[in-house]
Formats: sequence, C-alpha cells, structure tokens
Amino acid sequence: MRLAGVRFGAAVCCAAMGLAGCASATGGTEGGAQKAPTSPSASAAGSASGSASGSASGSTQTPTADLSAGAVLQRARAAGAAVSSFTMSFTDTPDPADPDQLPLSAHLSWDRAGHCVGQVSIAGRGSAELVVSGGTTWLKPDARFARAEFGPTAAAMLAGKYLKGPSADRHFADVSTTTDEDQQDLCQAGVVTLSIPDEDDQLSTRLGRATVGGVPTVDILPDGKGTTDTFIAAEGTPYLIQSGKQGGIAFTDYGRPVAFQLPPADQTVDVSRLPRG
Repeated sequence: MRLAGVRFGAAVCCAAMGLAGCASATGGTEGGAQKAPTSPSASAAGSASGSASGSASGSTQTPTADLSAGAVLQRARAAGAAVSSFTMSFTDTPDPADPDQLPLSAHLSWDRAGHCVGQVSIAGRGSAELVVSGGTTWLKPDARFARAEFGPTAAAMLAGKYLKGPSADRHFADVSTTTDEDQQDLCQAGVVTLSIPDEDDQLSTRLGRATVGGVPTVDILPDGKGTTDTFIAAEGTPYLIQSGKQGGIAFTDYGRPVAFQLPPADQTVDVSRLPRG
C-alpha cells in the first residue's frame, strides 16, 4: 500500500539519514515480543534531562524554541540521525481517489539494526503482529485478518502462527509501504519521516507553538510539495514528535531498546506454502 502522507523514493531512506534501517540485518533470539511503550511526555522528559546535563557542563546552545524555522529543522534532523531506536504510531486515512490505500493503523518500534516490530491493523479486516529483520517479514494475523488477506484455506494454516517470507513478497503488500521502485517495511516510512524531507530550509515557516502528546513543540511547515506540519520538541533534545496534525505519525521512545526476538521456526508458515490465487 501507499501511506497517504508518506511517499518516498528508495534512495531517500539511505541518503537522508544514513540509518541502518535501509540495510539488511540479521540475528535475534527465539520466542517473545516487544516491550510496552512509554508516553511521548516520558520520552521528552528523558531528553530534557539529558539536555540539562549538557547545559551544566558549559553548553550555551540557543534554545530550539528561539531558532528560525530552517534552523529548527536542521537541528531536528541531526537529532534524528543520531537515534538508536524509536516507536512510531499512526492511523492512515486513505485518499478516496487512490484505491491502493487502506485504513491502516500501526504501532511499531524500529532500531538501528533494522528491526521493526509491533502491531498493525486494517479497519474492517482485523489485526496482526509484525516482525521484520534482514529483509524477512513474519506476520501473525488474527483469524479475521488472515481470512480477509489470504482466504479461508490459508487462514486455517495460519491459525496461531506467523507467515514468513521476503518483505517484498506480494502477500505483505497491505502492511508495507511502497515506492516507485520497491516495497519496504512500514518502519521505513518512519525513517524517512524522521529525516524531514524539505526542498529549501530557508523557505520553511514557523507556525507557532503547540503541545503534542504532553510535549511542548515548535510547529514548522517545511518547504516543498506534500509537506505537512512538523512538530519538533521545543525543550531538551529537538526530536520530531509528530509529523502531520490529526492522523499524523507520532514518535516516542527515542533510544529505548527494542525487544526483538525471532519467532520460533515451529510457529511459522513459509509464504511459499500458501495456496496460489
């Protein structure tokens, strides 16, 4: 599928940030799930305390809230490029003119090793657990999701199990984000959003201040086609807190370890075993 607010070229992911989510990753231990997320305000509080300790050691950096729009974006990109992990949440509202879009919601955690884990759901079609690593996807659908996406025969095969296959496989298209060149896991939408694509920082606009998820932010509108309100933490580390207004992508848990574990082999069904159709 194409996310309504996130359309990007394959090269942008690596070029914009140099994050390892664009590269393959392997490893992990078997059996288990990710940790529960903390709130945006808790994440911001940790960032603020880190910033305060830097000030105590002699830093005289201008507060983010006092910078120009372009300078805020540049500082936020630098902060984003240094993160080891994040959690992203969104509910995508389909464009009625684009039949490829679905009402998808997701709560996913990414780390620099390229792991992507969490929950996805499609309105009217159920939900599924998602695990991605090294170009391989494991999807554990509930019964409703399995029937809607793969049909009744496949749903019976997948009861309580993960569907495993290459992330670019067509069976994972509805829980992936696509470009003109390829299909990638949903966390890559977060990686690109965190890079804050912009045509010219000097033409960006400050829209004021706002509190988002309990975090004081600066609202910036980057320059370029398709850009949207970009809320940057005004205090502490200038992380991107949310891209877009209602229905935007929200970011939390910067730097929190992602509890990635490979699903056990005896709980997986290879995508090649699904009925053709």
